[in-house]
Amino acid sequence: MLPIIVLRRLDCVLEESKDAVLAEYERLTAAETPENAMDRMLGRAADPERKHPLYNTSPYTFKKLLGDPENIAQNLAAYIHGFSPTARAVFERFGFEDQIEKLDASNRLFTVKEMAAVDLHRDRITNLQMGLPLRAPRDAVQRAGQRGGRRPLHAPRGHPADGQPRLHRRDGRVQAGHLPRDL
Repeated sequence: MLPIIVLRRLDCVLEESKDAVLAEYERLTAAETPENAMDRMLGRAADPERKHPLYNTSPYTFKKLLGDPENIAQNLAAYIHGFSPTARAVFERFGFEDQIEKLDASNRLFTVKEMAAVDLHRDRITNLQMGLPLRAPRDAVQRAGQRGGRRPLHAPRGHPADGQPRLHRRDGRVQAGHLPRDL
C-alpha cells in the first residue's frame, strides 16, 4: 500500500508540469540529447527551483491508467519507468514491480482506482502531513516492543539492555573512561 500512496503523491505533485515535461521530452528525444543532460533539462521543465530532478515522461497519470483497465498492470509498470532516475530508484527499493505482478495475479489492482480518487496535492496536504501515515507502521511496531534488535523502549541509553556501556555506577558516580555519545 505504501508504494501506491507515494506514487499517488508524486502523481499529484507532477500534475501541473506534466504537459511541459512531455513536450520537452519529445523535443530532447528528437534532438538526440544525451541522457544525463536530458535528466537535468527535464527536471528544470518540471520545476526550475527543485534541486533534484523529479519528472515523469510516461504519458500515463493515475486517471489515464484507469482508462485501460485490461492492461493496468503493464501500464502501471510503464508509468513507473517514466519517472526520473531518483524517483524510480525509490520504487525499485520497494520492489514495487513484483508487488504489481502479485496484485494483478490476485485481481487486486483496484487499489489504483481507489487511490486515483484521493487528493494528495501539495496545497491540500503538506509534506509533514504526508509523513504522518507513512510513519504509522513504524510507530505501531515500536509500541508493540518489536524493535528489530534495537534496545527496548523501556531501557534508557546506558542501560545494560541496550548493549552500550554504562555511564553511571550504581552509587551515582560517572565511570571513568566513558563519555556520553551525545556530547
